[in-house]
Amino acid sequence: MDAREQRKQAFMRRQQHSKQVSEGGGVSFFKGDLQNANFWKCEEGDHDLDIIPYIAGKNDPATAEGEWTYVLEVYIHRNVGGVEGQDFICLAKTYGKPCPICEHRQQLIKEGADEDLIKELKVSKYPRSVYNTVIYDSDKEEEKGVQIFATSHYLMEMHLNKLSESTARDVASGMPPFKFFADPEEGYSIRFTRSGTKMNTKFLAHQLVPRNYVIDQEILDQAHVLDELIHVPTYDEVYAAYWGEDFEKEQKTEKTALPRSKATSSRRAETKTGHDNVDYDPPKRGRAKSKPKATKPDSEPTRQDDSDQEMVCPHGGEYGVNAYELEQCETCEVWEACYEENSRLMADDPRVDEELLKEDPKEPPKKTSRGRGRPPKSSRGRGRS
Repeated sequence: MDAREQRKQAFMRRQQHSKQVSEGGGVSFFKGDLQNANFWKCEEGDHDLDIIPYIAGKNDPATAEGEWTYVLEVYIHRNVGGVEGQDFICLAKTYGKPCPICEHRQQLIKEGADEDLIKELKVSKYPRSVYNTVIYDSDKEEEKGVQIFATSHYLMEMHLNKLSESTARDVASGMPPFKFFADPEEGYSIRFTRSGTKMNTKFLAHQLVPRNYVIDQEILDQAHVLDELIHVPTYDEVYAAYWGEDFEKEQKTEKTALPRSKATSSRRAETKTGHDNVDYDPPKRGRAKSKPKATKPDSEPTRQDDSDQEMVCPHGGEYGVNAYELEQCETCEVWEACYEENSRLMADDPRVDEELLKEDPKEPPKKTSRGRGRPPKSSRGRGRS
């Protein structure tokens, strides 16, 4: 197998992995002493970029060391220990290793603890996606060379994965089942629009635009081994940040409660109660402490999707309208009901084109590409005909 075919096979494996993530599956998790690493801040407006592939290192959870890849994806615990911006990679969901936060969440579930606290500790359904990119929004951006772009899988990789799938007619005509958009020789540029900020952020109108040039070796050499830039914490490190106490490696004969950090105590105090009689101490690693079960209320609360209750988007959007447009949709507890309402509204709206209804409403309408425009400065005059 020649080098080009080997690279394509690696890209196919990585895109297939992204598809599995899409179907079910801050940047403080980076090391703090990075040199020559430029992070791109995606502002509102239209954007035009290339994704630059690289060779995976030893910390990539989805790609074997030494194989070609184009994206690093990791799951994150945010604001660990109640400290804003203190994010850690989830060891359990990313690497299949013990995670003290996930262990505590399982303990809370078994003990019937407050549901708000349990939800607070839940890892997002979708990971963070990190890319090497070259940005063509302006000459100034292009001159910066390779920049690191960290975003949500829900906002970017999910859309790219869908767009990369060839139609049945394309496959029948001899085209490959996937468009390898990150391939340096036969790839595609990415165009999309960012709308809104913070809680209202949306990435819209994603396009794969055929390139009329190849990615220079000079650019490929600038690509970072992304999994070498992240901080993969130890169990003890996450434990200490979460509980405010060092992990006790020596198991004691008597069960003694560990002091809780001020941040953790404050977070629990602010949590909506209903199980105030339950006091949680940090568990010993691999051994959940036995605690008295909290008394559950006599009557079950009304489900959020009951027909007699007015539904409101908890993230500032419009219920039933922004069902797949906000970044918070990926973790929202009422998303399924909101999505069903969205489908109903579309079906009842006579203005909706019948052909559009045949497509998956979770995906933005595809736009026809008419070409890449101009190639980057470093590749002008070297494009393929």
